[in-house]
Parts: sequence; C-alpha cells; structure tokens
Amino acid sequence: MQSSNRRTAAGLLLRVLEISAWTAFFAFAAVFLLLRFWLLPQVERYQGPVVAALSTAIGSPVTIGSLRANWDGLHPRLEVSDLRIYDRDGREALSLPSVEPVVGWASLLAGELRFYSLTIEGPRLTVRRGADGVLSVAGVSLGQGAGAGADSGEGRLADWILGQREIIIRNAEIDWVDELRGAPPLALRGLQFRLRNNGEVHQFGLSARPPPELGAGVELRASLIGRSVAVPAEWNGRIYAELGYTDLAGWRAWFDYPVEVTSGQGALRLWATFGAGKLVDATADLALSGVAARLGRDLPELRLASVAGRVQGRGTEHGYEFGTQRLTLVPVEGLPMHGTTFRASWEATEPARGSLNADQIELAPLAQLAEYLPFPADLRALLADLAPQGRIREASFAWTGKLPEDARFTARARFEGVSMSAWRAIPGFANLSGRIDASESRGALSLAAQNAEVFLPRVFPDPRLQFALLAGDVSWARRAPGAVEVRFTGVQFANQDLAGGAAGSYTFTGQGPGVADLSAQLQRVDALSLDKYLPRPDVMGPQTRDWLVRAIRGGQSADVRMRLQGDLRQFPFTDPRLGQFYVVAQVRD
Repeated sequence: MQSSNRRTAAGLLLRVLEISAWTAFFAFAAVFLLLRFWLLPQVERYQGPVVAALSTAIGSPVTIGSLRANWDGLHPRLEVSDLRIYDRDGREALSLPSVEPVVGWASLLAGELRFYSLTIEGPRLTVRRGADGVLSVAGVSLGQGAGAGADSGEGRLADWILGQREIIIRNAEIDWVDELRGAPPLALRGLQFRLRNNGEVHQFGLSARPPPELGAGVELRASLIGRSVAVPAEWNGRIYAELGYTDLAGWRAWFDYPVEVTSGQGALRLWATFGAGKLVDATADLALSGVAARLGRDLPELRLASVAGRVQGRGTEHGYEFGTQRLTLVPVEGLPMHGTTFRASWEATEPARGSLNADQIELAPLAQLAEYLPFPADLRALLADLAPQGRIREASFAWTGKLPEDARFTARARFEGVSMSAWRAIPGFANLSGRIDASESRGALSLAAQNAEVFLPRVFPDPRLQFALLAGDVSWARRAPGAVEVRFTGVQFANQDLAGGAAGSYTFTGQGPGVADLSAQLQRVDALSLDKYLPRPDVMGPQTRDWLVRAIRGGQSADVRMRLQGDLRQFPFTDPRLGQFYVVAQVRD
C-alpha cells in the first residue's frame, strides 16, 4: 500500500514538472513572438518609453533622434541615431551619432535595462577627473563626489556600465582632463574600446593615437575585479600598457611611473598588478635612449645613453624586490653592462635581511651603478671597498643582519675573470675563474684560472703575485673574531719564475704573522726571483730575509721541496721543537 502511494506521489510530481516546463516554454515563446511580430516592428511608437527606460537606467536625461529595431540572433537589437545625454543642469553632456544596443533577456530578471552588447560609433567626449578625484564622462559623474549621495542618479551610471555584458566604442575622440593632477588636457584620437563584464570581473582593451609629440600610439588592456568605481580601494587586477616610440618623460603629466623619470625616448611595455586599489608590482620592457631617472627617493639621478631589457619591481610588507632580465645599460659615464639578469630583495626587519640571485651579472658596471640602485647602504659601501670586476653566473647571495661585520650570509656562484681588492684578512685577487660556496663562518673555493693574480699584503713585501696557471681547491673557516684558517689542496701554479704545487694550511689568529703548515714542490725555479717569494721581514725576521737575498746571487733548480710548519713568530725555528723550515733542492749554476 505504501509503495503504491509513493509511486502515485512521484508520478504526480513529474506531471507537475512537465506542466511547468511546457508553461515556461510557451510563455517564453509567446513573449518572443510578441516581440518579433508585433512590438519590434512598431518600436518607433514606443520611443517615449524606451527613452524613459534609458534615462532611469543611466540616471540622466536622454533624447533620441530616431529609433529602429532588428534582431541579433535571439536578442532584439535597437538602432539609435542622434542620442544625446544631458547633465542634471540640463546642459548637453554627450552626443552620439550612432548607438546599437542589443537588449539582453536578463533585463526581464533584473527588472532594469540590461544590454547583451552596446556599440557606439564615433563619439566625441571629455573624460574628467575632478579635484575631488571623482571621474566623469561628458559631465556625467561615475562616482560619489561632494554633494552626491551614493544612490544619486549620476552615481548609479558607473554601476550600470559595469552591469552590461559588453560595451564597444569605435573611432572615438577623447579629451582627458585631470584636475586632481593639474595636468593639461590630453587628446586621444582614433580610440577603439571594448569592455566585457561578468559579475565582478571586468576586462577591457583600448587603443588610441596620442598627440604626435608623445608618440605614435598607445594600447591599454586590463583584467580587473571590483564592484564600484566609487570604491577604488576594493579593486584588484592586472593592467598592460604599450607605447610605441614615445617621449617617456612627456607622459609624467598624466601617469605616475614606479620610479622618477625625467627624460627618455623609445618604446615601452608595462605590466602592473593592483591590490586594494594600490600598485603591488610592475614589470617593464624597455628600449630607450637618453634616459635620466631616479630609482629611489634618496639616490642620485642615473643618466643612461641607452637601456634595453626587462626591469621588475615589487613592494613587500617591509621592503621591496627588484630585478632585471637580459638588461643592457650604457651609462653616459662609466662601463656598459651587457645582458645582466638578477633579482635583489631587501626587508627592513629586525634584523634586516636581503638576497641577490643572478643568472649572469657583470661586476664592474654593477659596482659603478650601485650608488644609483636601491641597494642597502652597507651593501653599496661593501661593493665600493671590494671594487669587483669580472662576470658571475648562477649566483646566489643571502644575508641577515648588517653587512659586513654583523651579517650571517650564504654565497654560491660560478665566476669568470673575477677581480677584487684585498679586504681585511681576505686576500685580493685578479682574473680568477672557478666556483665558490661560502658563509660567514666557512667557505670553499675551486680555482681554474689563467693569467691570474693574487694579492697577499700580509705575507709578501710585493703583494702582487702573477700566475700564468693557478688551479686547485682552497677552503677557509673563521675560528674566532678576526681569526681565519685557510687550507690548500692540490694547488698548482706556474709563472715565469717558478712552477709547482702546494698543499697545507695557514691560520691567522688575529695577532702576529700567523701559523703555517705548508708543503710545496717546485719543478722549476729561478733563484734571481727569490726576493718576490720570501715572506715580509716582520714574518720571517729581517736579518734572515736580508741574508738570503744578499747571499743567493743566482741559480736554477728542477726539483725543490719545501716545508714550513709552526708559529711564524718563531721563524726560522732555531729550536726544532717550535717548528720546521727547510728547503731541499737540486741546484745548478
């Protein structure tokens, strides 16, 4: 019995659904046929109600010269000529020669006029941003200004525009007036515009011809999320802009660049992300000449003969990120920088932290440009002290704290032809190639260099040692403040005076000449060059050094073995218990 009742109830429900579906179908068909064969052919008779509907939807008085109707698929299309919109004072604000709105069926559900598409041909109008920041088009406000409530007729126009599926403007002439910036009027001709809306998602594209002195053309595209133009703080999205050959600085009257630009000519493409109505990040492709720009508020002006490549920047909660891709810079003064790709970040936290990553970077131009770049002041000072040259590839450098003394850091890189000045306990060098992996406490260096130089001012009177070949592995570790231990493994060297190999360690304790544990074997040596390779008088003792230089007048050897082990303050180790120093050689001449 219960099963029979359930089948009866289910059958009744299906019957009700079937009747409802057929009723909806016939109701829609009746409306469609009514429009198709009766209302639209006589639409001119209903010009008054149409004008009233438009006036209500826009919130401003509207007049129409003529009105005709047709079909665009299943959507009724109106052909409107000589449409005029008036401001609230009764003055003509906008005249449109031709407007073709395609009415959407969503109008029935929304209870207001909704267009499937709206096409406007050849309008001429003024877009204005008032001193209060409110936008208006042809005198009709798009936002809530002084004296206008949130529900005012003018204030509803922006929301109505954002509620239409598609709006197309062709061959427009627009004059942009920005009273908030105090900028002169900007005339855009041949403007093409398309806006597509889907709920809170809005996409638009625009192209136009600016005045000849500003360039050949401008293109703007955007994908934005927001509900009302009157509340810009709620908007998010991406914007793309492209300028053909243009006067970059000329646009400053109407546009804020991420950096201060005072001159520059060329082509520019810009991508920008907005969040909560503010600029979050920006990327620019550049091909410019005669550039003068300031990359930070407290930085000097950077002047470039030319610049090409990509520049990226992003603001963070406590700092910024800044980088380049294949960037070529030719400064007015100084060395050019070719094909540089790097990314730097800086966080002004406590302690401060930063990082630098590079696929390829040329050190000498970067060091020269450092005073113009938004680097931390301590990093700029360190680069000035080191005076680096050469090329670094696959580099990463990250630090926490104040450079150089109080920072913890990690550094990895492959380098070619790198040179740096001696700095504190770290020797200087020139034209070195190899790999490095280091931190504030230890590091490892693998060398494979030709025509290199090493500067050892703490060890040799002439600190500059030149090598046609220099290869091997060097590691070091900091044992205490001011103290460092260096280890040499498989080091091979050759120059015009000598050739051989060495291994061992050297420890600088922070006082005195240090402690050595070194072994070397030479396959070629010329005694006339002995003076270059004897340690300084304060290291090996002035009397011993002077006697060796005066006593050995010449000679050559193809087999020399040397050993130096002990605290160099005790050199030449007259007591064998304090250390060893000996040379075993087969000599001639």
